Amino acid sequence: MSFSTEVKEFLKKSRDNTKKKCCRKAFDAGAAGSEYIPRCENCGRFYVAGVFYSFGSVNPPEKSSNLTLSAPESVLGIVLSILSENELSMKRSTRRGKAILYARRNGSVEDILTFIGAAPHSVRVMQANVMNELKLSTNRQTNADVANQDRASRASAEQLVAIRTLIEDKRLYRLPKEYIETAELRLANPELSIPELAGLFVPELSKSGLTHRLKKLIALSKMPPEDDTAGQ
Repeated sequence: MSFSTEVKEFLKKSRDNTKKKCCRKAFDAGAAGSEYIPRCENCGRFYVAGVFYSFGSVNPPEKSSNLTLSAPESVLGIVLSILSENELSMKRSTRRGKAILYARRNGSVEDILTFIGAAPHSVRVMQANVMNELKLSTNRQTNADVANQDRASRASAEQLVAIRTLIEDKRLYRLPKEYIETAELRLANPELSIPELAGLFVPELSKSGLTHRLKKLIALSKMPPEDDTAGQ
């Protein structure tokens, strides 16, 4: 059984169980696609429920939120008026030349399902939306972490190449001791991030201080041997 069918059967039972004759008539009028003037405060809700029963569809919770009504324009106008009176809304459009109303934004679909009396199904949609948001947030964070790791790996590789160049050119150990210490710690710990590597210094070096030293080593490795000066 589809999610739309579940909702419709639930609404039909609600219609059959209500004791108010005017509300049953409102539901039947909506389901028949005819106009109806509400007689009590609940008639509007039952009318929209009837319209959904015959002319509506809603995506299952695991898919993106989408609730659609495809009914005669006069009926859709009544639906919009009823929704507006209850601080709800749907957007108007056309599909294959026929007028439709739809709601797609998270929150709108749940609010409309709740309004027409399908609160349990509204909760299911809400829970699915929360889970989807959590998954998207996790994926975004994972992608960001991967991107950061890639940048860190590229930076570390550039630093290692520079340090090895200085060693091969026999220039590293002619530099001030803080640059020698920095080079040796980076060579011994190529996988560490800047904050992690900075924590190995005694006393601990700031991230900006370490970054400055590593950039200086890279710059020195690109200079001709006779031009390298670390103290500038």
